[in-house]
Amino acid sequence: MYFSFGATRASLITFADEAQVEFHLDAYTDKRDVLNALSFMQRGGRTNTQAALAMANNEVFTANRFAIT
Repeated sequence: MYFSFGATRASLITFADEAQVEFHLDAYTDKRDVLNALSFMQRGGRTNTQAALAMANNEVFTANRFAIT
């Protein structure tokens, strides 16, 4: 996987009882940094997929985040 500004981007939303943005699309431009961030993510609780999808729509995939063009 190739990461560079203007190419591939990654964001992470964890969701259990509640959803939380762990990092936005503009946080990392290097594959190793993304994989390192992912290796520390773990949440306990129920699976609240609806909250995660709403958070992605409202907080990650928005025009005011400079990573989205």
